[in-house]
This record gives sequence, C-alpha cells and structure tokens, in this order.
Amino acid sequence: MNGKRPYDNMDNDEIIEVKLSKKIDNLIEELKGGDAPDELSNVVQKCCVYNPFNRIALEEVELLLSKYNKEQ
Repeated sequence: MNGKRPYDNMDNDEIIEVKLSKKIDNLIEELKGGDAPDELSNVVQKCCVYNPFNRIALEEVELLLSKYNKEQ
C-alpha cells in the first residue's frame, strides 16, 4: 500500500455528491487513475456494483484482502 487516502484529490463533499448522484463509475475511475494496486481497485469496484444482489460477498472481500496482504 502507498499510504495515500483513496480519492485523495477529492474532498468529502465531492465524494458524497458523486455517490448520491449514482456516479460511482467516476469514483472507481478516480481510484484506478491513482496509485492503488490493481488488486485493491478490483475489490473496491466489486464492492461498488450498483445492484446489491450482484455485489461481492463480504466473506470474499475478506478472503481477497487477506490474500493480498499475504502477498505483500
């Protein structure tokens, strides 16, 4: 990890505005454009799927993050 805050160039109000306007793709693109590793960006993207029935299960998130941490 790089120690940077996700969406570092956006303030909290901007992030909330984007989320409320359902422009989650903009947030995901912002994350991809940053220094976040692809593995973490992919997990975030899976967590942000609009339809809750299509989102990744928390158990899978935990597994993927645990696997990522072991590889670091």
